Amino acid sequence: MPQADIVTFGMLVPATLLIVDEFPQVNTGAIPSRVTEFISDDAAIIATTLRGWDVRSGLIGTTLGNDAAGRRTVKQLRKLGVAGSHRTSAKLHSPYEVSISDRDGNRTFFWQRSPDVLATLESADLSLLDGAKLLYVDWYDEDYIIRPMEKAG
Repeated sequence: MPQADIVTFGMLVPATLLIVDEFPQVNTGAIPSRVTEFISDDAAIIATTLRGWDVRSGLIGTTLGNDAAGRRTVKQLRKLGVAGSHRTSAKLHSPYEVSISDRDGNRTFFWQRSPDVLATLESADLSLLDGAKLLYVDWYDEDYIIRPMEKAG
């Protein structure tokens, strides 16, 4: 039996979402009405959302740094029950994202996409695809998405 019905493939980015009533003017600030940590980039968002709906999902993602953000992200993926080999390495620093959204849903974000972290998709274990019914790849992840698409073929 496959570990997941739906497998997503892409970069993992620990992130924080700040919700404000309205965006502040330049050189001023705003008090957020809500602050939430989440696991970003589209593949991770899809996999974690599906798990919340009790869908057997898996994630083939980038290796994160063996830092606090990376370890926290791996722990959260396991706690949520997202299938996959979620990896950390002392040779990397975890990327990070900060998104700011207003009450109308407009957003701006600050996004780290380290080429070193993205390159770890090249060696990601694709065995989670065995028996899966659907594969989602994040098109932001350049040519790294070709290998899993060919395997899922």
